[in-house]
Amino acid sequence: MASEKSKVIDSVLMGALIRRRRQQLGINRAEDFVALMKKYTGCDISLQTMYNIEQGRSELKLSVYLAITRVLFYDTAHIYDKFVKLTLPEGWDEALGIDLMNRGLINEFKRDLELAQAGMFAGSADAERSIDTRREPLPF
Repeated sequence: MASEKSKVIDSVLMGALIRRRRQQLGINRAEDFVALMKKYTGCDISLQTMYNIEQGRSELKLSVYLAITRVLFYDTAHIYDKFVKLTLPEGWDEALGIDLMNRGLINEFKRDLELAQAGMFAGSADAERSIDTRREPLPF
């Protein structure tokens, strides 16, 4: 097991920052955020995993981190290193909002965000509809 000094990421701080940003967006229930993330990124984590992340008890896998930040910062384009960018679904190098706008889905996202802010997204019919985030295989 890695010692505290050898950890690259401060999981407690990371979790607190994630929780704070989620709440800044007005999403007070973690289950609504988890459902929103599943729908718009395909990343399906349990509510307990989200609690563990936000409380710093769990180190984030890269795929989960990318999905969380994609939803938390849906209006911001991200810069990824070349290896990560090659493995991401198409459109993930753009802000989620821009990607959804290009695909005609931004109004649906805004409605879902409002439901999440009202604490009514998780378990709704809207949460059950997934958005395709797959990427075509690379040609090599």
